[in-house]
Amino acid sequence: MEQSTPVLTRYLYVKSAVKYSLTSAILSGDKQEALFWTYELYRSGFQTELMQHLFSVYDEHYSKFTHLRKCLQKRYEKWLRDYKSYSTFPATMVVNMILRNRMTTDSLPTLMIECKESDISEYNTKDIPVGKPYMYLRNCCKYAAKSPVPNMHNLFQKFTSQTQWLYYASFSPLWNMRLQKYNAMIQHDKHDVVFKTDDEMDNFMDKFGFEPDEQPLQIQKSCVGIL
Repeated sequence: MEQSTPVLTRYLYVKSAVKYSLTSAILSGDKQEALFWTYELYRSGFQTELMQHLFSVYDEHYSKFTHLRKCLQKRYEKWLRDYKSYSTFPATMVVNMILRNRMTTDSLPTLMIECKESDISEYNTKDIPVGKPYMYLRNCCKYAAKSPVPNMHNLFQKFTSQTQWLYYASFSPLWNMRLQKYNAMIQHDKHDVVFKTDDEMDNFMDKFGFEPDEQPLQIQKSCVGIL
């Protein structure tokens, strides 16, 4: 589905670009950016997909660190039992992969860094300014997403209605939950979202009207809706 239909995350990044940017940040050793992309996926509701992606990166680029792989697997099993109370595990995995970027061999097999809640608190979903949701993305989109596809274009420039961006956001569990709360209906044939009443739409937009197509050009080109 994602190959043919773009999926927008909590801050309206294209999910495929977030995953690509996450891999790039891990391999380049940029911890802060890697954690940003990690929790962009995690807090959007893609917890399982994120973990699958991280293990895929590990097995492709860090497979020689066999002892760490076993340690991470044990913690992953703990995460599976109660992921809500173990949200630091993705950060632990990312940080330990980045640490291995500087190692040529598994010379320190027992070296393991455990991340704490304080290490990931800045990546929690930010509060939306009351009465000014259109300012939200400017305060949240800290990094420009990368894409494996050349000649990227702006998804938002193609929209023909003020609600069409919500169609692509609706595939994110976080946004889907928000839309359901306001009785929104997904129109797959029109690639749009409609609300049962005008009042429900107005109430939704008062809270979540991020106006992506009205954001500064730098935000539109570098941060959100990039394919």
